[in-house]
Amino acid sequence: MSKLETVDIRRIGAEQVADYRAIRLTALQLDPDAFGSTYEVEAARPLTWFEDATRNLAIFGAYADERIVGMIGFGRHTGAKIQHKGFPWGMFVHPSMRRHGAGPPCSAPPSSMPLPWWSRSCCPS
Repeated sequence: MSKLETVDIRRIGAEQVADYRAIRLTALQLDPDAFGSTYEVEAARPLTWFEDATRNLAIFGAYADERIVGMIGFGRHTGAKIQHKGFPWGMFVHPSMRRHGAGPPCSAPPSSMPLPWWSRSCCPS
């Protein structure tokens, strides 16, 4: 497989919640040591739990050929002197898409997304 022509980074919302759940569960199965939760715990959660997560957190999906192939979340620090800084969490790229160009766009949404996406409304403290 060659490098991908296009990886589309999308903010995960209610329309993509099933995609987010699917890639999150896949990540927990394939790379369990990379996450603070387990497949068993999250597989038992209802879809509404994932929907709430997409409303309250900044979660992005990487799509190739209209299928989700990766994810990453972004958070915002809460301290008075560092609340302007953010951090990535929960990054995963499906093994079949690694080394094909899906990782770099997934890991850099802040520079590739238009402002004001990195706002308080996107990343609640």
